[in-house]
Amino acid sequence: MTIIRGSCCGRRLRMPTLVLFGAEDRLIPKNAIRFPGGRPPCLQLEFVPGAAHFLVDDQPQAVAHRVAAFLSA
Repeated sequence: MTIIRGSCCGRRLRMPTLVLFGAEDRLIPKNAIRFPGGRPPCLQLEFVPGAAHFLVDDQPQAVAHRVAAFLSA
């Protein structure tokens, strides 16, 4: 739980990272996603069409395809 205490504040993400969100997510809408200090260049952010908050349940094939493509790159 050190992240809750702010132990990551000021640190920059350096490893390649894929973040997937459901394009139809009503709990975390696209305009709520922000990156203080700017999005790290190593972070790839994608929205999965036809998926809501539980995108792995909504679009398992699409999520598996994106993860496999990311890991093979």
